[in-house]
Amino acid sequence: MQNLFKRAILPMMVSGGALLWGASAAVNAATFVNLGNAAGAQCATTGVNDSGQSVGNCSQDDPSANGEPWYAASTAGPQQILPSLAANQPCAVGAIANNGSLLGSCADASGRNFAVTWSAGTPSGAPTKLTPLPATFLIPLLRPADVQTAATAQNQQGAVLGLSISGAGAVTVVLYMPGIATPLRISGWGDMCRGAVVNNTAINGYPSLLLNCPVNGKPVARVATRGASAYSITDLPLASGATACWGVGMNDLNQVVGTCTFPTTPHQSSKAAFWPSPTSAPRLLTLPLGANNSGVAVNNAGRVLARGMAPTGFTTDFFWADTTTSFGVRPIAFLPGSVSTRAFSLAENDTVAMDCTNSNEYATACTWDPINATVPIPPVSGGLQSTLSSISFSGTYVAGVANDGAQDDIAVVAQLP
Repeated sequence: MQNLFKRAILPMMVSGGALLWGASAAVNAATFVNLGNAAGAQCATTGVNDSGQSVGNCSQDDPSANGEPWYAASTAGPQQILPSLAANQPCAVGAIANNGSLLGSCADASGRNFAVTWSAGTPSGAPTKLTPLPATFLIPLLRPADVQTAATAQNQQGAVLGLSISGAGAVTVVLYMPGIATPLRISGWGDMCRGAVVNNTAINGYPSLLLNCPVNGKPVARVATRGASAYSITDLPLASGATACWGVGMNDLNQVVGTCTFPTTPHQSSKAAFWPSPTSAPRLLTLPLGANNSGVAVNNAGRVLARGMAPTGFTTDFFWADTTTSFGVRPIAFLPGSVSTRAFSLAENDTVAMDCTNSNEYATACTWDPINATVPIPPVSGGLQSTLSSISFSGTYVAGVANDGAQDDIAVVAQLP
């Protein structure tokens, strides 16, 4: 499952049990829709949902001015500027959920930054400030109130996983349920854990959470699930022989993808890891020649997006459909004449959102799926470059930025075929 608030070698094909290097033709390309520059001189889209609603940010032609966050109700626009938390203070928007909840950050009148939400139903309304943990008097004794918040993930119902930040910079993982601005503490006070995913399945009325915590100088992946009255936290099992594991994605079945490291000679190695449940031993992706690899994302079908090293020294992305074996893992092909892709998200329909380079070495927005392979999205208005920032949960829309013939940055959205 993709994190709504987070962004992230030669092509290969499987034949006779070996990974062979080859190429793939692009077909059925989507078309970018130019969302314009009504909110500023240079614009980019940062999020899109399954309804084609999108959000993004624009910089102004006055270099001393704050950027403007915006919302567009459809691919036809228009960009509507989102209000700030305080006059003359900056804001930015990063994601939009399927329920129309917009997630971003704003500075208040004191200049401190806070996670905020807006609503697609009333985009002109003031943002909701997600507040930090209050002071405690007994447990822990005389702990002062935290002073800032930051968001790390959002689910499709608008629940927000975030950080409450103390005046000394210590962070605590907190959860904000949809429409509620006060935090529910998840991790230990100031334990420096980080939230990675809040999923969409309610257990006892609350979503499950993936977080990573520092323990004795090493990361530990943990899943928090709701009991009758409180969250309980389970440490994911280490892979046999691993020195550490961490999680990057979790689906609505509480299946987790991440990476484990191993102290092999002469170099430390890494492998993508898939936990079928929070108490199961992880399954590991093994590539030819023991190539290093890592997990990127997982969807509700349990299919995994991974990234690994090729013998050429380039990196490549992989689609790992059957995690019970490494035999059928599919390398994601480069565009013809290119040696680069960087995938960052996997949608429910198995579409991968990624950035490629073309044969002229320009950045090019691309998608991949098991049927159509790697497909570039043509640039707009005479431009030569484009990148993606988001794919909707079901894989129906992608969004990002493209430059036009004047080399201005244009906010764009595309509906996928």
